[in-house]
Amino acid sequence: MSGIRDPRSRKFKIGSIAVASLVLSLLGSPAHSAYTVAPKYRQCFNHSKVDVFAPSPLKNPVSCSKIHTAEIYYVGTWPSSTPPWALSDSDALDIAASVCNNTPALNYFTDYFNYWAWFTPSQSAWKKGERWLRCDAMFVTNISTAKTSNDYRFKSWTGARL
Repeated sequence: MSGIRDPRSRKFKIGSIAVASLVLSLLGSPAHSAYTVAPKYRQCFNHSKVDVFAPSPLKNPVSCSKIHTAEIYYVGTWPSSTPPWALSDSDALDIAASVCNNTPALNYFTDYFNYWAWFTPSQSAWKKGERWLRCDAMFVTNISTAKTSNDYRFKSWTGARL
């Protein structure tokens, strides 16, 4: 008899189901696409516009030696007991700006960076006690000509700038 398994055998069916389940679980696992690490100064990210305008981070950091579009320039504690999503957009932005706009790292906002975004933990992470505020630096290539932030084009680079 050859080494080929009979596809009707029980072992073959169980093995096939196990392999298929493993592949599907890896492809559909939210841990591979959701933000799961604590933010740290100088981590790098390859943000898309969707990532930049999301209420909480969607991606984990990438190596700064690889192509990226953002670097964390400040990590601190959200300075209000009210979660950001419970505030108006304007009030939440004012709180974030009061922190992100008053850090020594803003000295780098010259040729390297001209735009910042802020992130806080997701609602589920907030419920677990996380209270950080993260400020990311980016460079918008068309900041003076874009009609709205939806038109922004973010520059990519390799190597840390902070």
